[in-house]
Amino acid sequence: MSLTESIVEDAALTWFGELGYAVGHGPQMAPGEPATERDSFGEVVLVGRLREALQQLNPTLPEEAREEALRKVLRVATPSLVQTNRAFHRLLRDGIPVEFTQPEPSPQPSPSGRGSVQYRGGFDFSGLKKRARELREKDTKAEEFLWELLRNRQLDDAKFRRNHQFGDYICDFYCHESKLVVECDGEVHNTPERKELDRKRDAYLRSQGLTVLRFENDRVLKDTDSVLEQIAQHLPSTSGRGDGGEGLRRWEIVRLIDFDDPAANDWLAVNQFTVIEGQHNRRPDIVVFVNGLPLALIELKNAADEDATIWSAYAQLQTYKAEVPSLLAYNAALVVSDGLQARMGSLTANQEWFKVWRTIDGEGDAPKTALELEVLVRGVFERQRFLDLLQHFIVFEENPDTGAIHKIIAGY
Repeated sequence: MSLTESIVEDAALTWFGELGYAVGHGPQMAPGEPATERDSFGEVVLVGRLREALQQLNPTLPEEAREEALRKVLRVATPSLVQTNRAFHRLLRDGIPVEFTQPEPSPQPSPSGRGSVQYRGGFDFSGLKKRARELREKDTKAEEFLWELLRNRQLDDAKFRRNHQFGDYICDFYCHESKLVVECDGEVHNTPERKELDRKRDAYLRSQGLTVLRFENDRVLKDTDSVLEQIAQHLPSTSGRGDGGEGLRRWEIVRLIDFDDPAANDWLAVNQFTVIEGQHNRRPDIVVFVNGLPLALIELKNAADEDATIWSAYAQLQTYKAEVPSLLAYNAALVVSDGLQARMGSLTANQEWFKVWRTIDGEGDAPKTALELEVLVRGVFERQRFLDLLQHFIVFEENPDTGAIHKIIAGY
């Protein structure tokens, strides 16, 4: 029996099903069909699945915030496909910042007769001074010490995140509402080399519209009040209101994916997914959706056809980039295969950087008799491993001389 493209496609869908993915068939999901999930062939995001995922992953946020996040996903396009892909990857990894009006809570008595407007520096009256003394007595490290004082909205009701990733950097503490980064610096930061690295890092963060505050560890531990006071000066006033004084304007992050719990996400592999953009009509062999987002694409060729190779499939990907770029704007991984050989690469990778994936379990190489495509599908698209790949093992590098952006995806 010859290894035809349809046989390889069916086998791949079977492997996806065994990994816990739902399997869909493009013709049955086409617009106008009973099982359709999109209004036109021009839609590449399965909006119903994405909207449901946003609700499941962000249940405490108002519908207004989730719908704003949905609009930002659907309107992420820029004049450059690679720039669009980079912008979307940030949203996928870091979440989507949204602003919304939160109904104002009922007035509460303020401490020490300070009135209805929260006093800037109000940590002095909310128990933080006492908490700081208790922590110092335990000889807590500076970063852990400061986190105990910032977490759970203790300082002016501002929400801080710890070890928050921004681009290629990990920030000690980050408050999205005020675009504020807070860093705790040990003695290692006093070396000339580290000062230069910190300078470049801070310049990048400020170029992204962030404010960066740095405090020496010793100051955090011994002069805590002034540290908290300085941080508080950069936080939004909790008395600020939305239009008409009907509530507080808040910033939050809407998650597109739960990176910690694969079962909390929606997984779908669809074959023959037709996309029409302008005058171009294209039908990729398999598209992999997570929460309705087309994050991977697999292009297959017939191994029995001497003129069709994996590089014929690679050439087809270049056609998709030119003719239906909207599909690839959301893409994280591209796969080409003829059923015997299989390679994976990124949106910007040339043939040289489409590589074999050699392991299924990550512990050792798969047997040499195993089909390369099966190893790749089971190795890369195992759900937790794919989430890890999305979150930690995709980076974008910009050539300082040409400005060209290269997307790099990990391999094994």
